[in-house]
Amino acid sequence: MVGFDGGRVVGHMTGSLSGPTPMRPVAVATLGSIYVQPAYRGQKIGSRLVAEFRTWAGGNGAQYAGVTAYSGNEAAVRFYQRNGFATRSVVLEMPL
Repeated sequence: MVGFDGGRVVGHMTGSLSGPTPMRPVAVATLGSIYVQPAYRGQKIGSRLVAEFRTWAGGNGAQYAGVTAYSGNEAAVRFYQRNGFATRSVVLEMPL
């Protein structure tokens, strides 16, 4: 999916569908990446891309949508929360 300003691409998003699986017996859409050029941020382009993603995902049978963001990327976490995503799990890692 892409965001336009006139005929110019100013943002894009990728997503995928998976499931159902034995561990999670529902179809899930995953928002893989989203990017809006810095000069166009704050103009709701990202929110429109997420809305298009939700429409696409629901139209393709997904019952849930998910996205992963680094916990330190507070701006991204706030953006996703403003657009309806909520924390459902936490992944903890450690270097080896």
